[in-house]
Amino acid sequence: MAKRAAHIAKVAIFFLLALAACQPITPIPAAPASPTPLSAETETSCAYRWARHPLPELSEEIRETLQKDFPEIEIRAEAYGEECVTAEGEIRSFDAMETDYHLLIPVESLEDEEKLGTLLENALRILAEIPKENTPGPRSGYIGIEFQAGDASLYLWFPEENARDALFERNLRGAALLHALK
Repeated sequence: MAKRAAHIAKVAIFFLLALAACQPITPIPAAPASPTPLSAETETSCAYRWARHPLPELSEEIRETLQKDFPEIEIRAEAYGEECVTAEGEIRSFDAMETDYHLLIPVESLEDEEKLGTLLENALRILAEIPKENTPGPRSGYIGIEFQAGDASLYLWFPEENARDALFERNLRGAALLHALK
């Protein structure tokens, strides 16, 4: 039995060597004689990371428009995208993907959903009037609205496209609009 197992092992090794001999031989390239110089692109290569950049001018422009209806509103517009960061930590560039809005609206109570929905509608109508060419980024962003009554608050965060659909396509108003965007 041992002789048979040894014979089978020899035959298997023979076939493996024969198969290996059938494979083409690929030459290994020689190393370059001198180091390859770095191109300008390689020297300025960077890592990309997600980032937000404030848009103070746009924030102020929207605040001025909204303060007519919301005298105590706080607003922050910011571009969201990718920063190109070098190995030294220097930010080379920022590519905006979208513009996001954050609104803080003081209210007396969070209980009256119809009133909150009306406030939401008024704020969204004003944001919808901002020309797309005045906002960085090729795609629609997000809207965050926080209704604040004392220490309590209600925070909504939704895609701008959902707001446009609910408000202009489905014609939702008041509490129905509030519930659709919760």
